[in-house]
Amino acid sequence: MTGHRRKGQIKRSIARRTRRQRRRLFLVALLCLAVSPSLIALNLTARQKNDSSATRASTPGSNYDGTRESSIHGSSISLSSTNNDTWVGTVGHNGMNCKNESNGPCCAQWTFDTDEWWTWHPQYRIGLQNKTHTCFEKIQDVEHIEFLEKVQNLQWLRNDEDSCLRGVQKPQISSGYAAALMSISRSFYSAYRQGKSFQMTRHHAAARWNFAVQNQSHWAYCESLDMNCFFIPIGKCPAAIGRSDADIGAKPTHERQKKEFLWLRQYAFRPRHVLRHNLEEYLDEALVGTSEIEPCSAIHVRRGDIAYGKGRRYAAVDEYLQVGNISKGETVVLLTDDVSAVNEVEEFLKDDYNWVFLRRPRNRGPEGGFEGFIPSQDPSFEVLAIMAEAQLAGRCHKLVHGKSGFVAVIEDQLIASGNAYERIHLPVQLDKRTQPKLKPGERAEKYMKAIREHYRTVNKKMIAFP
Repeated sequence: MTGHRRKGQIKRSIARRTRRQRRRLFLVALLCLAVSPSLIALNLTARQKNDSSATRASTPGSNYDGTRESSIHGSSISLSSTNNDTWVGTVGHNGMNCKNESNGPCCAQWTFDTDEWWTWHPQYRIGLQNKTHTCFEKIQDVEHIEFLEKVQNLQWLRNDEDSCLRGVQKPQISSGYAAALMSISRSFYSAYRQGKSFQMTRHHAAARWNFAVQNQSHWAYCESLDMNCFFIPIGKCPAAIGRSDADIGAKPTHERQKKEFLWLRQYAFRPRHVLRHNLEEYLDEALVGTSEIEPCSAIHVRRGDIAYGKGRRYAAVDEYLQVGNISKGETVVLLTDDVSAVNEVEEFLKDDYNWVFLRRPRNRGPEGGFEGFIPSQDPSFEVLAIMAEAQLAGRCHKLVHGKSGFVAVIEDQLIASGNAYERIHLPVQLDKRTQPKLKPGERAEKYMKAIREHYRTVNKKMIAFP
């Protein structure tokens, strides 16, 4: 009896969503018939050094040649024509201004919420953005688009009412940002390989994602208190709290599947309009150093709560520079969760390299506690900072890192950029069996003492680290 009741509830929920969607499409059609759409001249501003700007006016529907200026938010791609507009709906949308050709960019003012449009047009990716407008550009790779068509069909376009019952669901885990996204991604890809729809849910009604905010007046608040507060929905099937019947999945090893797995992650975690807008504003305010960073090398210095375990050490920033063969005078993007790394740069390395990093609250060693990944006390801000750092690193040609799940997020950005890059690993692992039993604070101080000794041996001046 319980199974029949559950099946009926799911069918009714799908039917309600379908009716709402049809009403919206009907109203849009009426507006298109009644109103002649005006073309909005869009000035896309590329960031320039010292906040100077070079502006090019582009009117959707004009002879736009597809070239792109250097930008944190834009990548240089050549757009190619495809004939795949029909499977996701029409390119035109009330509030969106698209070039007439099928591969043209689509732009909107930030005042227009683009989430629904992007939900039904996954063959587009984020293009150039500025303070007033956001743009999307058509993915050029046919193989990529064909994959998205299959995923979209599984997640949204199947008409049979039992598709949600045959699909699978996976509760989100409350862990670090990268670990949570990877957990969902593995199960999602496993479901795709089995030809099943996938939905993410929660373990119980009171569960929430670690980065969800509970303040109802906050820009990142949503009732579900989960990843859907930050990323657009991945499918039509309603999330059933407590349902967990998806496979755990695993990272693929075959080259074709690796590409699909990357494309799936990009599909599953398309940032919501409000998140992208706040990210744009944060990057404008928080960037320390030049905005014209290319060519650059990125170093990810992980510290913070790793002092709670015996398996990893704090490495000196200089070690990352040495193992990465980064020469003096180069531009270096510093990605770190700990204020001690920023202080280290300021005291020992400031004049030797062109440093770029973000102004943000950071941990002080293990003070934030185990998995203390919210030093700002604002979970949504941490999502902004994580995404901003990944975007900066994605513009570089080299990534030097220790052991951290965040490296996978950075590498996704590097691959998406289409630029050649080098990934270099700095060994920070320790043999746990040989490490003394220490409190986290004592272990962190031991690591910092070793860093001070490192600079003493390379004839750097000494300071008292905070």
